[in-house]
Amino acid sequence: MSIFQEAKKQFEQKNYDKAIGLFQQYQAYLEKEQNKQEHIINLNIATHWLGRCYLRKEKFDEAIKHFEKSEAYAQQIQDNKKRIDELRIAAHWLGNCYFRKEKFDEAIKHFEKSEAYAQQIQDNKKRIDKLCIAENWLGVCYFRKENFDEARKYFKKSEEYAKEINNIKRVIFSKRLIGHTFYKSYKNKNELGDKNKLEEYLKNKKEIIKISMGNISNESIIDILSILTIDPIELDESISHYTNSNVVNILLGINGKEKSKMRLNSSTYMNDISEGKVLYKHLDINTNSFEKKYEISSSSVAFFTCFSKRSNNLNQFRLYGKENNIEASGCCIVMKKLSKWVTELDPSKSFLNDNLEGSIQNSEVKELELPLYQVAYISDFGDKPIKLPSLGDDDNISQFRIEKLNEFFNKLKNEMKNEMKNEMKYKRELEYIRYLFKDISFIDEEEFRILKVEKITSKNVKFCEEYNALYLEYKDISQYIGEIILGTNFEKTPNKHKNETFAHKINKEYSGIKVSQSTLPINCPK
Repeated sequence: MSIFQEAKKQFEQKNYDKAIGLFQQYQAYLEKEQNKQEHIINLNIATHWLGRCYLRKEKFDEAIKHFEKSEAYAQQIQDNKKRIDELRIAAHWLGNCYFRKEKFDEAIKHFEKSEAYAQQIQDNKKRIDKLCIAENWLGVCYFRKENFDEARKYFKKSEEYAKEINNIKRVIFSKRLIGHTFYKSYKNKNELGDKNKLEEYLKNKKEIIKISMGNISNESIIDILSILTIDPIELDESISHYTNSNVVNILLGINGKEKSKMRLNSSTYMNDISEGKVLYKHLDINTNSFEKKYEISSSSVAFFTCFSKRSNNLNQFRLYGKENNIEASGCCIVMKKLSKWVTELDPSKSFLNDNLEGSIQNSEVKELELPLYQVAYISDFGDKPIKLPSLGDDDNISQFRIEKLNEFFNKLKNEMKNEMKNEMKYKRELEYIRYLFKDISFIDEEEFRILKVEKITSKNVKFCEEYNALYLEYKDISQYIGEIILGTNFEKTPNKHKNETFAHKINKEYSGIKVSQSTLPINCPK
C-alpha cells in the first residue's frame, strides 16, 4: 500500500493526525520534483486532503491555507478540463471552511466561484450535478444570513437541476429546504403572522411525503402524515424518554453491562390495550369484519419507542421506568435538541416496502434512521375531535396545525363513508397512520414516537429472553443524551442504588451527560 493510500485509509478511519503525517510525507516526496506536471497534479491532491483533515479537526484557518495552496496548484494544471474541475473543488471546500466559520459572505464568494467553474464542465450530467450542489450551498449560506427569499431562489434552482438528472434524493432535500425558508420566514419577527407561509411550508412537506411514499393513493393519509411527521425545524428542543436504571446501564455500557442500541419494542403488548385501534373506532371501521383468523408467521408488527415533551414530570415518572413497582424510581433520559439526532423526514422508512410483501428481508440493517412522529389524541365530542399538544410557544402555529389535522381527519372520515366498498384498501393505507392516534385520556403524556413496521420473520427482529419479547435495534443514542434525571425514589428500591455512585459511573465514561436528582413530591411505599 502506498503512502497516499495509507493516508486515505487513516482519514476514513477518522485518525486525522496520522493521516496528516502521512499526507505530509507524500507531499514532501512530491515537492522534490515539483516542476513536473504529473507531480503538480498529485501535489494538488495531497494538499487538498490535508485541508480535508484540518477541516475535520475543525482547524478552519489551517484548512483554508491548504485549500488556497491546492487552488494555486490547480491553476498550474495545463489540461483545461482537469484545471477547471480542480479549481471548482478548491473553491467548494474554501466555501465550506468559511461557512463553518460563519463568515457567510466570504463563503458565498467561493461557492459562486465553484458555480462558475461548474458551468464550464462539458459533460452535461456532471455539470448539472455539480451545479445542483453549488446552488444548494449558496442557498444554505443565504438561509443562515436569514435572507430567506434569496435562499429560496437557490434551493429552487438546485431542485430543478436535481430533477434534470432524476436525483430524487436531492429533489426531496431541496424541497425540504424550500419549506424551511417559508417556515423561518413566518417565524421571523418582520413577517410574523403571514399564514400563507405556513401553507407553503405544509405544501412542500406534503410533496416530499407524496414522492417518498408513492404507493399511497389517498391524499388524506398524506395530509395527516404531513402534520404528524416532525421536522426538527418545528421542534428543535429536547424531548425525554422514561425508563429504568437497567436500560440506562445497557444504553451507556456501564455497571458491567454491554453497550447496546436503543430498542423499538413490539406494540402488541403495550400498556394501552387500544394501541393501534383507536383510529378504526373513530372512523367507524369494524375490525372484526376483516378476517376470521390471521397467520402470525406472515404478520407485520409495529415497533416503537416513546418520548415526551414533559421532562421531569411526576405522572411520567409514576407510570414508566418503575423498579420493583415503586413509582418514581426510574430515570428520565433527556435527549439533546432534535436536530442533533433526528435527520429523517421520509415516513416510508417506517414501513415495509411493498416489494418485500410475503418474503423475508435478507439483509440486516446496521443502524436505523427513522422519522419522529407526534401522537394525536381523539375525543368523542365536537366537530374537531382531534387534539394536538403544541410543539412550541407560538399559539398561531399550534392553532394552524390543529385546524389542519381536524380538516384532514374529517375529510378522511367522509371519504370512507362514501366508499365503504373499498374498506380493505383503506385498512391497508391506514396502517401508515393508525399508530399515531391515541385516546384523549392519554393527552397529558404529550407523546412522540420513533416507529418501524416489520415482519416478525425479518432478520432485523430480535428476541429478548429477559422480557420474552421481540424488538428492533434503533441506534446508539449515547452521544445524543444531554441529561439523565433520577427519580425521587431512585435510592429507595431493593436494588440499593446510590445517586452519587450512579452519576460518577456515567460521568467517568460520558463527561457531557449531566446527571440530576428529581425532587418531585411523591412518597415511597414502605
